[in-house]
Amino acid sequence: MQSLRLLMQREQQQRDHAQAALRQAEDAARRASEQCEQLRAYRGEYEERWSAQFNQGGTMDILKCYRSFMQRLDQAVAMQTRQAELAERQLSQARHALMECERRVASVRKLIARRGAEIAH
Repeated sequence: MQSLRLLMQREQQQRDHAQAALRQAEDAARRASEQCEQLRAYRGEYEERWSAQFNQGGTMDILKCYRSFMQRLDQAVAMQTRQAELAERQLSQARHALMECERRVASVRKLIARRGAEIAH
């Protein structure tokens, strides 16, 4: 019975680590998603501001600078979108790992209960 208790402690520790990893993954996914939304919002605001400016007229040099910056913004949005997707995949993996740990803890708990019942019988 002592070995089962040690096994339970080990499984609970692994579950606790999986819970901590899940919290970290949730935080990382939230931050990545927020940053992606901020970049998209900034890109939209920048585009609106300069569209109004171009309606009033502008030089070719300013237009080239605008296009170049918009291209870099598009690249930043695409890169951050990939980061957010990666963070979501890692979050999903962390959830799955926690579920596996919970399943193992429950299995050991049942085993301990069965052994206890056998001993009592």
